[in-house]
Amino acid sequence: DGGGMYFNAGVEFAVYMPGVFDTVFGSGADPSGGTEVVYAYQFFNYTPLTSAPLVKVTVGLDANEPFTGSPLANVGFLAGTGTFSPSPTGGALAADLFSVRWDFLSPNMITVGQSSDILIYTCPTLPEWGNVAAQNAYGLQQTVLESVPNPSLSYVPEPGTLALLAVGGLVALRRRRSVR
Repeated sequence: DGGGMYFNAGVEFAVYMPGVFDTVFGSGADPSGGTEVVYAYQFFNYTPLTSAPLVKVTVGLDANEPFTGSPLANVGFLAGTGTFSPSPTGGALAADLFSVRWDFLSPNMITVGQSSDILIYTCPTLPEWGNVAAQNAYGLQQTVLESVPNPSLSYVPEPGTLALLAVGGLVALRRRRSVR
């Protein structure tokens, strides 16, 4: 069958400093109330139609990343931001010492061309997390994002910001030369 065992998923993610997530997505979107860093993910299924849908996504965490309150108090999603939310049945959201997981059970499985809602977890620190993975209905797992370093240690501005800085620098140099 070959096609049924093929699996191709992707993820987009963003990190929001405390208090910023609500300004982007509206008041009350941040489960920490604006006191913690928010990590947001959206998963995509690029697998051919003949293959199994995406049913589970996991973000691996380092052992030093504390959960606040009960283990699921800082794990959630923004309904209506993608094709499907995690299933409302038991076990749809899970957290342990080393991972956060969202399940997409029938009928909320993510088929080809569909995406998850924005999935979020919060943390009081800027964590360094492990692999981000997706799993299809056949149990095949794919790493969609390798280990990502702590953003406080390796901040790189987005390309648009770099372009603005470059243009500003050129304007400043030109003005400086024209004054001479």
